[in-house]
Amino acid sequence: MMCDHPSSGHSSCCCSSSHWASRFLVVLLLLAFFAQAITSALLKKPTFDEEFHIAGAYAYVRTGSLAMQQNHPLLVSILSGLPLLLMPELTPPEEIRHWDDAYLFHFADNLFWRLGHDVDKMLFLARFPIILLGTLLGVFVFRWAQELYGSRAGLLAAGLYAFAPNLLAHTRLVTTDLLVTAFVCIALYTFWRYLHQPSGLLATDSVAIGAVETQDENAAPGD
Repeated sequence: MMCDHPSSGHSSCCCSSSHWASRFLVVLLLLAFFAQAITSALLKKPTFDEEFHIAGAYAYVRTGSLAMQQNHPLLVSILSGLPLLLMPELTPPEEIRHWDDAYLFHFADNLFWRLGHDVDKMLFLARFPIILLGTLLGVFVFRWAQELYGSRAGLLAAGLYAFAPNLLAHTRLVTTDLLVTAFVCIALYTFWRYLHQPSGLLATDSVAIGAVETQDENAAPGD
């Protein structure tokens, strides 16, 4: 990272100190973001569509079947569903009512409310990867602003990000909103880096990240 004022005559030691101070402040801001999202997630009851996302995710990671998927990218199901494997006490999907007819509305209702499962634990485990992804997005927001306008701009961007109500609200939920936002932003950042420093690796990364975000809709249920 370059100093914001390279012509000021400060020593390289001063630049190094500024560099580490900037990183320390960014870490604090991202920790603040993470802490707000975690504490809010612990208090927030499931939203209407979260039940369906989590139920579909659980069914997919336990069985590999797309029957309960509702035309959303699989990545959110994989991210949110894998932590649910830490709950072996959950009823196997095949034993939950409406598995056979793939009626997600009633399947989710049974999984959450009619089988005695620990709903709070399910919610926290499923939401945790999305919170991590939201925190990772903050890293890229800082880096992009820093590379464009210097460390002060990067800190300003990170500070605005860390306390943005809209981002905090969606980071704590198992939906596609934060996932799409994160991968679009990271893909655009990587593409911007490629335009300024062309390399095969950056080109591959940009295409790969963009492909993940814009992946085709799932196969029809039962495929």
